[in-house]
Amino acid sequence: QERRLERVPVPTGPRIEVRDRESVQRSPAPVARSDLEAAVIAASGFYQGQLHEPAGAATVEYLGGRGIGMETIDRWELGYAPDSWDALTTALRGQGYSDDLLLEAGVAGRSRHGRLYDRMRNRVIFPIHDERGAPRGFAGRLLAGDGPKYLNTPETDLYQKRSLLYGLHLAHQHIIEAGNAVVVDGYTDAIACHQAG
Repeated sequence: QERRLERVPVPTGPRIEVRDRESVQRSPAPVARSDLEAAVIAASGFYQGQLHEPAGAATVEYLGGRGIGMETIDRWELGYAPDSWDALTTALRGQGYSDDLLLEAGVAGRSRHGRLYDRMRNRVIFPIHDERGAPRGFAGRLLAGDGPKYLNTPETDLYQKRSLLYGLHLAHQHIIEAGNAVVVDGYTDAIACHQAG
């Protein structure tokens, strides 16, 4: 079935400013957020590493079925959240991250019994980057089982969904040069557009 692109009116509300790469690189992140940034980067690295574990094979197969190969997986820093309540939490605690920091970064939650748990479980992980290319949060697509099909990081000091656009870090220079942008509905749609050039 042929899909057509159509112009849609742009709603008013929060705006995402697209700046040239030089001004983006000159804008340092506030120091107060550095620990949060480090925790999210560590979580992203953990998820990416899980694709190379036996449990991650199904995710690589799922992505391959969507036409997404390893080169694209690496470029977009895709990952896998294991089907475990505390694999990420245990790994990041082992790297010295505190429980409070994991909660504040939005990668862990606290049960009613007070135990920390991984927010993302048995999901393909799509890191959401800022315009500098730093991961700010995650979207996770459920592979099997119960729960919402897609789950996002809760709002944090780093991750405000309304001010981040998936893939902008890879497209913003092209948007400036072309003078326009194409916005699509899904994560894999954005990836497919990039793969198609």
